[in-house]
Amino acid sequence: GNALSLVHNPTAERPRHYYHSFHAYWDLDTVRNLTIGTPDEVPKEQRESVYGPAKEKLIANFVANEPKNWRTSGDPKTWAEQWANEILPIAREAHTRVQFQHIHREEKDGRVFAKGEAREIGTGYLDWSTQVVGDELHKAGWRLAELLQKVL
Repeated sequence: GNALSLVHNPTAERPRHYYHSFHAYWDLDTVRNLTIGTPDEVPKEQRESVYGPAKEKLIANFVANEPKNWRTSGDPKTWAEQWANEILPIAREAHTRVQFQHIHREEKDGRVFAKGEAREIGTGYLDWSTQVVGDELHKAGWRLAELLQKVL
Protein backbone atom coordinates (compact mmCIF):
# COMPACT_ATOMS: atom_id res chain seq x y z
CA GLY A 1 0.00 0.00 0.00
CA ASN A 2 0.93 3.63 0.12
CA ALA A 3 0.32 6.81 2.05
CA LEU A 4 1.16 9.42 -0.56
CA SER A 5 -0.08 12.95 0.04
CA LEU A 6 -1.01 15.15 -2.93
CA VAL A 7 0.18 18.76 -2.90
CA HIS A 8 -1.50 21.21 -5.33
CA ASN A 9 0.41 24.32 -6.32
CA PRO A 10 -1.25 27.68 -5.61
CA THR A 11 -3.20 29.49 -8.34
CA ALA A 12 -4.89 32.89 -8.48
CA GLU A 13 -8.15 31.21 -7.41
CA ARG A 14 -6.80 28.80 -4.82
CA PRO A 15 -3.94 28.74 -2.30
CA ARG A 16 -1.56 25.79 -2.08
CA HIS A 17 -3.60 22.80 -0.99
CA TYR A 18 -2.41 19.66 0.74
CA TYR A 19 -4.45 16.45 0.45
CA HIS A 20 -3.74 13.74 2.98
CA SER A 21 -4.07 10.89 0.49
CA PHE A 22 -3.43 10.70 -3.25
CA HIS A 23 -5.82 7.74 -3.42
CA ALA A 24 -8.59 9.49 -1.45
CA TYR A 25 -8.10 12.60 -3.59
CA TRP A 26 -9.19 10.60 -6.64
CA ASP A 27 -12.02 8.83 -4.79
CA LEU A 28 -13.42 11.80 -2.88
CA ASP A 29 -12.07 15.23 -3.72
CA THR A 30 -12.43 15.00 -7.50
CA VAL A 31 -16.00 13.71 -7.15
CA ARG A 32 -16.80 16.50 -4.70
CA ASN A 33 -15.31 19.06 -7.12
CA LEU A 34 -17.31 17.57 -10.00
CA THR A 35 -20.52 17.61 -7.98
CA ILE A 36 -20.39 20.88 -6.04
CA GLY A 37 -17.54 22.80 -7.69
CA THR A 38 -15.06 22.55 -4.83
CA PRO A 39 -12.94 19.71 -3.45
CA ASP A 40 -13.36 21.13 0.05
CA GLU A 41 -15.34 19.38 2.77
CA VAL A 42 -18.85 20.60 3.46
CA PRO A 43 -19.91 20.79 7.12
CA LYS A 44 -22.00 17.74 8.02
CA GLU A 45 -25.12 19.78 8.79
CA GLN A 46 -25.01 21.37 5.29
CA ARG A 47 -24.23 18.27 3.23
CA GLU A 48 -27.77 17.30 2.23
CA SER A 49 -28.74 20.84 1.20
CA VAL A 50 -25.51 21.26 -0.79
CA TYR A 51 -25.09 17.78 -2.29
CA GLY A 52 -28.75 16.93 -2.90
CA PRO A 53 -29.48 19.44 -5.69
CA ALA A 54 -25.96 19.12 -7.12
CA LYS A 55 -26.22 15.32 -7.39
CA GLU A 56 -29.62 15.57 -9.06
CA LYS A 57 -28.25 18.02 -11.64
CA LEU A 58 -25.19 15.86 -12.35
CA ILE A 59 -27.25 12.68 -12.70
CA ALA A 60 -29.76 14.40 -14.98
CA ASN A 61 -26.88 15.55 -17.19
CA PHE A 62 -25.37 12.05 -17.28
CA VAL A 63 -28.72 10.51 -18.23
CA ALA A 64 -29.66 13.12 -20.85
CA ASN A 65 -26.34 13.18 -22.70
CA GLU A 66 -24.71 10.13 -24.22
CA PRO A 67 -21.00 10.10 -23.37
CA LYS A 68 -18.33 9.81 -26.05
CA ASN A 69 -16.65 6.45 -26.60
CA TRP A 70 -18.67 4.55 -24.02
CA ARG A 71 -19.64 1.55 -26.14
CA THR A 72 -17.61 -1.62 -25.75
CA SER A 73 -17.34 -4.17 -28.54
CA GLY A 74 -17.16 -7.93 -28.33
CA ASP A 75 -18.37 -10.41 -25.77
CA PRO A 76 -19.39 -8.84 -22.44
CA LYS A 77 -17.00 -11.33 -20.78
CA THR A 78 -14.14 -9.28 -22.29
CA TRP A 79 -15.42 -5.86 -21.28
CA ALA A 80 -13.74 -5.61 -17.86
CA GLU A 81 -10.35 -6.27 -19.44
CA GLN A 82 -11.05 -3.73 -22.20
CA TRP A 83 -12.02 -1.11 -19.62
CA ALA A 84 -8.90 -1.81 -17.55
CA ASN A 85 -6.72 -1.41 -20.65
CA GLU A 86 -8.55 1.80 -21.54
CA ILE A 87 -7.87 3.43 -18.16
CA LEU A 88 -4.16 2.56 -17.98
CA PRO A 89 -2.95 5.51 -20.13
CA ILE A 90 -5.03 7.87 -17.97
CA ALA A 91 -3.52 6.40 -14.80
CA ARG A 92 -0.08 6.82 -16.32
CA GLU A 93 -0.83 10.46 -17.13
CA ALA A 94 -2.12 11.03 -13.60
CA HIS A 95 1.29 9.97 -12.34
CA THR A 96 3.29 11.96 -14.90
CA ARG A 97 1.50 15.15 -13.84
CA VAL A 98 3.00 14.88 -10.36
CA GLN A 99 6.51 14.54 -8.99
CA PHE A 100 6.98 12.01 -6.21
CA GLN A 101 9.18 13.27 -3.37
CA HIS A 102 10.38 12.13 0.03
CA ILE A 103 9.26 8.55 -0.60
CA HIS A 104 10.25 6.21 2.18
CA ARG A 105 9.24 2.88 3.65
CA GLU A 106 7.09 2.79 6.78
CA GLU A 107 5.53 0.02 8.79
CA LYS A 108 2.44 0.20 10.97
CA ASP A 109 0.49 -2.61 12.59
CA GLY A 110 2.50 -5.15 10.61
CA ARG A 111 1.75 -3.48 7.27
CA VAL A 112 4.51 -2.09 5.08
CA PHE A 113 3.76 0.90 2.87
CA ALA A 114 5.39 3.76 1.00
CA LYS A 115 4.93 7.23 2.41
CA GLY A 116 5.76 10.56 0.79
CA GLU A 117 4.36 13.32 -1.39
CA ALA A 118 3.00 13.59 -4.91
CA ARG A 119 3.59 17.25 -5.85
CA GLU A 120 1.64 18.73 -8.73
CA ILE A 121 3.84 19.74 -11.67
CA GLY A 122 2.65 23.18 -12.77
CA THR A 123 -1.03 23.82 -12.12
CA GLY A 124 -4.29 22.44 -13.43
CA TYR A 125 -4.29 18.97 -11.85
CA LEU A 126 -7.60 19.61 -10.09
CA ASP A 127 -9.35 20.67 -13.31
CA TRP A 128 -7.83 17.82 -15.33
CA SER A 129 -8.57 15.15 -12.72
CA THR A 130 -12.13 16.40 -12.22
CA GLN A 131 -12.75 16.19 -15.98
CA VAL A 132 -11.33 12.65 -16.05
CA VAL A 133 -13.53 11.54 -13.16
CA GLY A 134 -16.61 13.12 -14.76
CA ASP A 135 -15.95 11.40 -18.08
CA GLU A 136 -15.28 8.03 -16.43
CA LEU A 137 -18.34 8.15 -14.17
CA HIS A 138 -20.50 9.17 -17.12
CA LYS A 139 -19.25 6.25 -19.23
CA ALA A 140 -19.54 3.86 -16.28
CA GLY A 141 -23.25 4.53 -15.88
CA TRP A 142 -24.00 3.90 -19.53
CA ARG A 143 -21.73 0.85 -19.58
CA LEU A 144 -23.40 -0.66 -16.54
CA ALA A 145 -26.82 -0.20 -18.14
CA GLU A 146 -25.59 -1.86 -21.36
CA LEU A 147 -23.99 -4.72 -19.44
CA LEU A 148 -27.17 -5.38 -17.49
CA GLN A 149 -29.20 -5.39 -20.70
CA LYS A 150 -26.84 -7.92 -22.26
CA VAL A 151 -26.65 -10.35 -19.35
CA LEU A 152 -30.18 -10.23 -17.92
